[in-house]
Amino acid sequence: MSSRSHLLTSRSTALVAGSLLTVALVTSGAIAHRAALPAADDRTESEALSGLVRTTDGSTIATPVAVTIADVLVAIGEEVANGQPIARRDVADAERELAQLALELERATQDVIHRERTLAWLQASRQRLVENSPDAPGELGAVERDEQQLPMRRAKDSPGRAQVAFDQAALKVRRAEQLRAAGLVSGQDVEEARLAMRFAADDVANAWQAAERAAALVQARLQLRAVRMRHESARAASADQFIRTPRGGAVVELPVSPGDRLAAGATVARIARLDPMGVDVDVAPRLVNLLHVRDIAYVDVPASGVVRTEAAIRSIAPIPNDAGAYAVQLTFPNSARLRLAGQAAEVRFTLGQRPPTR
Repeated sequence: MSSRSHLLTSRSTALVAGSLLTVALVTSGAIAHRAALPAADDRTESEALSGLVRTTDGSTIATPVAVTIADVLVAIGEEVANGQPIARRDVADAERELAQLALELERATQDVIHRERTLAWLQASRQRLVENSPDAPGELGAVERDEQQLPMRRAKDSPGRAQVAFDQAALKVRRAEQLRAAGLVSGQDVEEARLAMRFAADDVANAWQAAERAAALVQARLQLRAVRMRHESARAASADQFIRTPRGGAVVELPVSPGDRLAAGATVARIARLDPMGVDVDVAPRLVNLLHVRDIAYVDVPASGVVRTEAAIRSIAPIPNDAGAYAVQLTFPNSARLRLAGQAAEVRFTLGQRPPTR
Protein backbone atom coordinates (compact mmCIF):
# COMPACT_ATOMS: atom_id res chain seq x y z
CA MET A 1 0.00 0.00 0.00
CA SER A 2 2.82 2.38 0.87
CA SER A 3 4.60 1.61 -2.39
CA ARG A 4 1.41 2.42 -4.31
CA SER A 5 1.09 5.78 -2.54
CA HIS A 6 4.71 6.50 -3.26
CA LEU A 7 4.12 5.79 -6.98
CA LEU A 8 1.13 8.12 -7.14
CA THR A 9 3.09 10.85 -5.41
CA SER A 10 5.94 10.54 -7.93
CA ARG A 11 3.57 10.78 -10.86
CA SER A 12 1.90 13.89 -9.43
CA THR A 13 5.27 15.50 -8.87
CA ALA A 14 6.31 14.77 -12.47
CA LEU A 15 3.09 16.25 -13.85
CA VAL A 16 3.51 19.41 -11.79
CA ALA A 17 7.13 19.77 -12.87
CA GLY A 18 6.18 19.35 -16.55
CA SER A 19 3.47 21.99 -16.27
CA LEU A 20 5.85 24.41 -14.59
CA LEU A 21 8.42 23.83 -17.34
CA THR A 22 5.84 24.49 -20.08
CA VAL A 23 4.73 27.72 -18.41
CA ALA A 24 8.32 28.84 -18.09
CA LEU A 25 9.05 28.20 -21.75
CA VAL A 26 5.96 30.06 -22.94
CA THR A 27 6.69 32.98 -20.63
CA SER A 28 10.31 33.24 -21.75
CA GLY A 29 9.24 33.17 -25.44
CA ALA A 30 6.72 35.93 -24.90
CA ILE A 31 9.29 38.02 -23.06
CA ALA A 32 11.83 37.51 -25.82
CA HIS A 33 9.28 38.40 -28.52
CA ARG A 34 8.27 41.53 -26.60
CA ALA A 35 11.90 42.52 -26.26
CA ALA A 36 12.37 42.19 -30.03
CA LEU A 37 9.50 44.58 -30.80
CA PRO A 38 9.92 48.33 -30.35
CA ALA A 39 8.20 49.54 -27.28
CA ALA A 40 5.87 52.47 -27.45
CA ASP A 41 8.09 54.36 -25.08
CA ASP A 42 11.11 53.75 -27.36
CA ARG A 43 9.42 55.44 -30.32
CA THR A 44 9.91 59.13 -30.86
CA GLU A 45 8.57 61.64 -33.30
CA SER A 46 10.59 63.84 -35.59
CA GLU A 47 10.23 67.56 -35.65
CA ALA A 48 7.43 68.94 -37.81
CA LEU A 49 8.33 69.17 -41.50
CA SER A 50 6.46 71.30 -43.99
CA GLY A 51 4.70 69.54 -46.85
CA LEU A 52 2.06 70.13 -49.49
CA VAL A 53 -1.23 68.26 -49.75
CA ARG A 54 -2.21 66.88 -53.15
CA THR A 55 -4.57 64.40 -54.69
CA THR A 56 -3.30 60.84 -55.07
CA ASP A 57 -5.01 59.80 -58.28
CA GLY A 58 -6.22 61.86 -61.23
CA SER A 59 -7.74 61.27 -64.66
CA THR A 60 -7.81 63.55 -67.69
CA ILE A 61 -10.93 63.59 -69.86
CA ALA A 62 -10.16 64.39 -73.49
CA THR A 63 -12.18 64.54 -76.69
CA PRO A 64 -11.67 61.62 -79.11
CA VAL A 65 -12.62 63.83 -82.09
CA ALA A 66 -13.00 67.53 -82.77
CA VAL A 67 -16.11 68.87 -81.01
CA THR A 68 -17.87 72.09 -80.11
CA ILE A 69 -18.96 72.41 -76.48
CA ALA A 70 -22.64 73.35 -76.30
CA ASP A 71 -22.94 73.35 -72.50
CA VAL A 72 -20.86 72.63 -69.39
CA LEU A 73 -22.78 70.63 -66.78
CA VAL A 74 -20.39 70.66 -63.78
CA ALA A 75 -18.22 73.11 -61.90
CA ILE A 76 -14.74 72.96 -60.40
CA GLY A 77 -14.81 71.20 -57.03
CA GLU A 78 -17.99 69.30 -57.76
CA GLU A 79 -17.93 65.56 -57.10
CA VAL A 80 -19.00 63.38 -59.99
CA ALA A 81 -19.87 59.71 -60.30
CA ASN A 82 -18.61 57.20 -62.82
CA GLY A 83 -20.24 57.84 -66.21
CA GLN A 84 -21.78 61.14 -65.19
CA PRO A 85 -22.15 63.73 -68.02
CA ILE A 86 -19.90 66.75 -67.56
CA ALA A 87 -20.46 68.52 -70.89
CA ARG A 88 -22.80 68.44 -73.86
CA ARG A 89 -21.55 68.58 -77.41
CA ASP A 90 -23.02 70.33 -80.42
CA VAL A 91 -24.82 67.50 -82.24
CA ALA A 92 -24.94 69.32 -85.57
CA ASP A 93 -21.19 69.85 -85.45
CA ALA A 94 -20.66 66.17 -84.67
CA GLU A 95 -22.85 65.15 -87.60
CA ARG A 96 -20.88 67.40 -89.96
CA GLU A 97 -17.64 65.92 -88.69
CA LEU A 98 -18.99 62.41 -89.21
CA ALA A 99 -20.14 63.23 -92.76
CA GLN A 100 -16.73 64.68 -93.62
CA LEU A 101 -14.98 61.61 -92.27
CA ALA A 102 -17.32 59.40 -94.28
CA LEU A 103 -16.21 61.19 -97.45
CA GLU A 104 -12.55 60.82 -96.49
CA LEU A 105 -13.14 57.13 -95.82
CA GLU A 106 -14.73 56.66 -99.25
CA ARG A 107 -11.86 58.50 -101.00
CA ALA A 108 -9.26 56.46 -99.11
CA THR A 109 -11.06 53.21 -99.97
CA GLN A 110 -11.26 54.06 -103.68
CA ASP A 111 -7.59 55.10 -103.67
CA VAL A 112 -6.56 51.72 -102.26
CA ILE A 113 -8.73 49.86 -104.79
CA HIS A 114 -7.24 51.90 -107.67
CA ARG A 115 -3.67 51.28 -106.52
CA GLU A 116 -4.29 47.55 -106.06
CA ARG A 117 -5.71 47.27 -109.58
CA THR A 118 -2.84 49.29 -111.06
CA LEU A 119 -0.23 47.14 -109.34
CA ALA A 120 -1.98 43.92 -110.40
CA TRP A 121 -2.17 45.17 -114.02
CA LEU A 122 1.51 46.11 -113.99
CA GLN A 123 2.53 42.69 -112.68
CA ALA A 124 0.35 40.93 -115.25
CA SER A 125 1.82 43.07 -118.05
CA ARG A 126 5.34 42.23 -116.99
CA GLN A 127 4.48 38.55 -116.94
CA ARG A 128 2.95 38.69 -120.42
CA LEU A 129 5.98 40.58 -121.71
CA VAL A 130 8.29 37.92 -120.32
CA GLU A 131 6.22 35.09 -121.77
CA ASN A 132 6.05 36.69 -125.24
CA SER A 133 9.66 37.91 -125.47
CA PRO A 134 12.27 35.81 -127.29
CA ASP A 135 14.70 33.70 -125.32
CA ALA A 136 18.12 35.06 -124.56
CA PRO A 137 20.95 33.45 -126.50
CA GLY A 138 21.76 29.99 -125.31
CA GLU A 139 25.43 30.09 -126.20
CA LEU A 140 28.15 32.67 -126.62
CA GLY A 141 30.19 30.70 -129.06
CA ALA A 142 31.72 27.41 -129.97
CA VAL A 143 34.26 27.64 -127.17
CA GLU A 144 31.49 27.90 -124.49
CA ARG A 145 28.90 25.72 -126.16
CA ASP A 146 29.33 22.89 -123.69
CA GLU A 147 30.06 25.02 -120.63
CA GLN A 148 27.59 27.91 -120.35
CA GLN A 149 24.10 28.85 -121.42
CA LEU A 150 22.23 32.08 -120.72
CA PRO A 151 19.01 31.44 -118.75
CA MET A 152 15.60 32.26 -120.18
CA ARG A 153 14.35 35.73 -119.38
CA ARG A 154 12.29 35.86 -116.16
CA ALA A 155 10.40 38.59 -114.36
CA LYS A 156 12.41 39.94 -111.45
CA ASP A 157 10.39 40.42 -108.27
CA SER A 158 12.66 43.08 -106.74
CA PRO A 159 14.95 45.88 -107.93
CA GLY A 160 17.91 44.16 -106.30
CA ARG A 161 17.47 40.93 -108.22
CA ALA A 162 16.79 42.82 -111.44
CA GLN A 163 20.01 44.79 -110.94
CA VAL A 164 21.98 41.58 -110.41
CA ALA A 165 20.56 40.14 -113.63
CA PHE A 166 21.48 43.34 -115.49
CA ASP A 167 25.05 43.22 -114.16
CA GLN A 168 25.35 39.62 -115.32
CA ALA A 169 23.99 40.53 -118.77
CA ALA A 170 26.45 43.43 -119.07
CA LEU A 171 29.31 41.11 -118.12
CA LYS A 172 28.26 38.64 -120.80
CA VAL A 173 28.14 41.41 -123.39
CA ARG A 174 31.73 42.35 -122.59
CA ARG A 175 32.82 38.72 -122.81
CA ALA A 176 30.99 38.27 -126.11
CA GLU A 177 32.68 41.38 -127.52
CA GLN A 178 36.08 40.04 -126.43
CA LEU A 179 35.38 36.67 -128.03
CA ARG A 180 34.20 38.46 -131.19
CA ALA A 181 37.44 40.45 -131.32
CA ALA A 182 39.34 37.16 -131.10
CA GLY A 183 37.22 35.69 -133.91
CA LEU A 184 35.70 33.00 -131.69
CA VAL A 185 32.03 34.04 -132.00
CA SER A 186 29.95 35.69 -134.65
CA GLY A 187 28.47 39.17 -134.64
CA GLN A 188 25.04 37.63 -134.20
CA ASP A 189 26.08 36.26 -130.81
CA VAL A 190 27.18 39.75 -129.73
CA GLU A 191 23.86 41.26 -130.82
CA GLU A 192 21.93 38.62 -128.91
CA ALA A 193 23.94 39.36 -125.77
CA ARG A 194 23.26 43.08 -126.17
CA LEU A 195 19.54 42.33 -126.64
CA ALA A 196 19.55 40.33 -123.40
CA MET A 197 21.20 43.27 -121.63
CA ARG A 198 18.47 45.63 -122.91
CA PHE A 199 15.85 43.23 -121.61
CA ALA A 200 17.61 43.22 -118.21
CA ALA A 201 17.67 47.04 -118.21
CA ASP A 202 13.91 47.06 -118.84
CA ASP A 203 13.47 44.61 -115.96
CA VAL A 204 15.35 46.96 -113.63
CA ALA A 205 13.12 49.90 -114.59
CA ASN A 206 9.97 47.80 -114.27
CA ALA A 207 11.06 46.39 -110.91
CA TRP A 208 11.66 49.88 -109.53
CA GLN A 209 8.30 51.04 -110.83
CA ALA A 210 6.56 48.05 -109.22
CA ALA A 211 8.39 48.63 -105.93
CA GLU A 212 7.36 52.29 -105.87
CA ARG A 213 3.75 51.39 -106.59
CA ALA A 214 3.81 48.69 -103.91
CA ALA A 215 5.19 51.18 -101.36
CA ALA A 216 2.51 53.69 -102.34
CA LEU A 217 -0.12 50.98 -101.87
CA VAL A 218 1.18 50.26 -98.37
CA GLN A 219 0.94 53.94 -97.47
CA ALA A 220 -2.57 54.14 -98.93
CA ARG A 221 -3.65 51.16 -96.83
CA LEU A 222 -2.22 52.75 -93.70
CA GLN A 223 -4.06 55.97 -94.50
CA LEU A 224 -7.27 54.01 -95.02
CA ARG A 225 -6.84 52.31 -91.65
CA ALA A 226 -6.29 55.65 -89.90
CA VAL A 227 -9.34 57.23 -91.54
CA ARG A 228 -11.45 54.19 -90.70
CA MET A 229 -10.44 54.40 -87.05
CA ARG A 230 -11.28 58.10 -86.94
CA HIS A 231 -14.62 57.43 -88.59
CA GLU A 232 -15.48 54.68 -86.10
CA SER A 233 -14.52 56.91 -83.18
CA ALA A 234 -16.63 59.76 -84.53
CA ARG A 235 -19.58 57.47 -85.12
CA ALA A 236 -19.36 56.06 -81.60
CA ALA A 237 -19.02 59.57 -80.18
CA SER A 238 -21.96 60.92 -82.16
CA ALA A 239 -24.21 58.26 -80.66
CA ASP A 240 -23.98 60.06 -77.30
CA GLN A 241 -24.11 63.84 -77.20
CA PHE A 242 -22.62 63.95 -73.70
CA ILE A 243 -18.99 63.79 -72.61
CA ARG A 244 -18.91 61.53 -69.55
CA THR A 245 -16.48 60.81 -66.73
CA PRO A 246 -14.57 57.51 -66.85
CA ARG A 247 -14.55 57.28 -63.04
CA GLY A 248 -15.76 59.00 -59.91
CA GLY A 249 -13.97 61.89 -58.24
CA ALA A 250 -13.92 65.64 -57.86
CA VAL A 251 -13.47 68.07 -60.73
CA VAL A 252 -10.12 69.80 -60.24
CA GLU A 253 -9.70 71.35 -63.70
CA LEU A 254 -12.33 72.56 -66.17
CA PRO A 255 -10.68 74.59 -68.95
CA VAL A 256 -13.69 74.65 -71.32
CA SER A 257 -16.69 76.95 -71.73
CA PRO A 258 -19.85 76.78 -73.85
CA GLY A 259 -19.07 77.56 -77.48
CA ASP A 260 -15.45 76.41 -77.36
CA ARG A 261 -14.24 74.54 -80.43
CA LEU A 262 -11.90 71.73 -79.31
CA ALA A 263 -9.54 69.73 -81.46
CA ALA A 264 -9.25 65.97 -81.14
CA GLY A 265 -7.40 65.06 -77.94
CA ALA A 266 -8.08 68.40 -76.20
CA THR A 267 -8.62 68.35 -72.43
CA VAL A 268 -12.20 68.82 -71.28
CA ALA A 269 -11.72 68.26 -67.54
CA ARG A 270 -9.53 66.61 -64.96
CA ILE A 271 -10.93 64.70 -62.01
CA ALA A 272 -9.20 63.36 -58.91
CA ARG A 273 -10.07 61.32 -55.84
CA LEU A 274 -10.47 63.08 -52.49
CA ASP A 275 -9.99 60.00 -50.33
CA PRO A 276 -7.19 59.22 -49.68
CA MET A 277 -5.10 62.35 -50.01
CA GLY A 278 -1.35 62.63 -50.36
CA VAL A 279 1.40 64.79 -48.89
CA ASP A 280 4.75 65.61 -50.49
CA VAL A 281 7.54 66.51 -48.08
CA ASP A 282 11.30 66.97 -48.48
CA VAL A 283 13.40 65.11 -45.90
CA ALA A 284 17.01 65.85 -44.98
CA PRO A 285 19.67 63.14 -45.44
CA ARG A 286 20.20 62.77 -41.67
CA LEU A 287 16.55 61.68 -41.31
CA VAL A 288 15.74 59.83 -44.52
CA ASN A 289 17.64 56.64 -43.61
CA LEU A 290 15.50 56.29 -40.48
CA LEU A 291 12.34 56.06 -42.58
CA HIS A 292 10.82 53.09 -44.36
CA VAL A 293 7.90 52.58 -46.70
CA ARG A 294 4.64 51.94 -44.77
CA ASP A 295 6.02 53.60 -41.63
CA ILE A 296 3.51 55.60 -39.62
CA ALA A 297 3.50 59.39 -39.56
CA TYR A 298 1.10 62.09 -38.39
CA VAL A 299 -0.24 64.90 -40.57
CA ASP A 300 -1.70 68.26 -39.58
CA VAL A 301 -3.42 70.61 -42.02
CA PRO A 302 -3.88 73.76 -39.91
CA ALA A 303 -5.91 75.69 -42.49
CA SER A 304 -8.64 73.04 -42.55
CA GLY A 305 -8.54 71.95 -38.93
CA VAL A 306 -7.06 68.53 -39.63
CA VAL A 307 -5.07 67.53 -36.54
CA ARG A 308 -2.83 64.51 -36.01
CA THR A 309 -4.24 62.32 -38.74
CA GLU A 310 -2.39 59.05 -39.11
CA ALA A 311 -0.61 58.65 -42.45
CA ALA A 312 1.62 56.04 -44.06
CA ILE A 313 4.79 56.51 -46.10
CA ARG A 314 4.05 55.56 -49.70
CA SER A 315 7.41 56.13 -51.36
CA ILE A 316 10.89 57.48 -50.64
CA ALA A 317 12.98 58.89 -53.48
CA PRO A 318 16.36 57.13 -53.82
CA ILE A 319 18.07 60.24 -55.23
CA PRO A 320 18.02 63.71 -53.66
CA ASN A 321 16.66 66.74 -55.46
CA ASP A 322 18.61 69.86 -56.37
CA ALA A 323 18.30 71.11 -52.79
CA GLY A 324 19.90 67.94 -51.43
CA ALA A 325 16.67 66.65 -49.82
CA TYR A 326 14.79 63.44 -50.51
CA ALA A 327 11.17 63.55 -51.68
CA VAL A 328 8.87 61.47 -49.47
CA GLN A 329 5.23 60.83 -50.34
CA LEU A 330 2.62 59.93 -47.75
CA THR A 331 -1.07 59.07 -47.92
CA PHE A 332 -3.72 59.67 -45.27
CA PRO A 333 -7.49 59.05 -45.16
CA ASN A 334 -9.92 61.84 -45.87
CA SER A 335 -13.28 60.26 -45.12
CA ALA A 336 -14.84 63.71 -44.68
CA ARG A 337 -13.77 64.45 -48.30
CA LEU A 338 -12.44 67.86 -47.38
CA ARG A 339 -10.87 70.06 -50.07
CA LEU A 340 -7.28 69.86 -48.92
CA ALA A 341 -5.26 69.84 -52.15
CA GLY A 342 -2.74 72.66 -52.38
CA GLN A 343 -2.78 73.41 -48.64
CA ALA A 344 0.28 73.41 -46.40
CA ALA A 345 0.72 70.45 -44.08
CA GLU A 346 2.93 69.60 -41.11
CA VAL A 347 4.32 66.06 -41.01
CA ARG A 348 5.82 64.28 -38.00
CA PHE A 349 7.48 60.93 -38.66
CA THR A 350 7.46 58.16 -36.06
CA LEU A 351 11.00 57.01 -35.33
CA GLY A 352 11.95 53.90 -33.39
CA GLN A 353 13.87 50.63 -33.31
CA ARG A 354 12.51 48.32 -36.01
CA PRO A 355 12.55 44.54 -35.45
CA PRO A 356 15.42 42.82 -37.28
CA THR A 357 14.51 41.12 -40.55
CA ARG A 358 15.37 37.46 -40.98
